Amino acid sequence: MNGERRDIDVRVDGPMSRRRRAWLAAVLVIVFVLVTASAAAAATVTVTPADGTAAVGQTYCVTATVSAGHGGTFVFIAEPTSGSTATPNPDYAEVPADSNNQAQFCFTSATPGQVQISVAARSFNIAQIPVGYATVTFLALPTDANQCKDGGWRAFGVFKNQGDCVSFVATGGKNQPSGP
Repeated sequence: MNGERRDIDVRVDGPMSRRRRAWLAAVLVIVFVLVTASAAAAATVTVTPADGTAAVGQTYCVTATVSAGHGGTFVFIAEPTSGSTATPNPDYAEVPADSNNQAQFCFTSATPGQVQISVAARSFNIAQIPVGYATVTFLALPTDANQCKDGGWRAFGVFKNQGDCVSFVATGGKNQPSGP
């Protein structure tokens, strides 16, 4: 060396050595895996509303949204919670996502009780299948205006006053409860 300058033969436009190609391929694979894993970890399913109340026989709908990916299907499963007598119908559906990565699922119950809705996002070009949840409670509501009198409307938990309860009965349930 002794102050001598040595030129290194580097080919800019020449063929790459096998060792360098293998190293570059390994780096690209690692980057791809890391990007794919972080995208999969970030994917979530949000179900709205997350909690709700409906009258027995009333149709209740939830909307699922996936945060990543595109072109998939949502799998909805509605089942009574432990000890519940609710009878969700339908209790299962596969619904394709729209252009906003959303899908809606509507169901009812002929009996009172709590139902948990589980929603999985499938085939959205993501590595893992994210799942979201919601809960709805189906309530037995009055069938006679006398059930609304003398504070009886409070027992149903969905009416803001006695008039709201009586109106519900008078319209045959078409005038939905406005809430407590």
